Amino acid sequence: MPNNLFFSYELAEQENRKEQLDKAIQNMGNSTPLTNNCWYVNSPLTADEATRQLSRYLTDEDILVVADTSNDQSAWFNLEEKKARRVTQNWKM
Repeated sequence: MPNNLFFSYELAEQENRKEQLDKAIQNMGNSTPLTNNCWYVNSPLTADEATRQLSRYLTDEDILVVADTSNDQSAWFNLEEKKARRVTQNWKM
């Protein structure tokens, strides 16, 4: 069953990587860009799987957050510890 995934990212340096990352997100399923760095994708992947796949396009200065609204899960890459803790504490309140 496909999952409803929302992607939000911030790249330290855009250059060609934005195009590569956007293409990789598009290839994950039926996709719609919502804003410049935010996408909705109906995908067979989980938030964790999508984050792992996209991490190859990211540097240690980039941030990626993926929310799976079908399964009430989230995953991220390089999110500050304080912010990650806050999301974890409040996710299922």
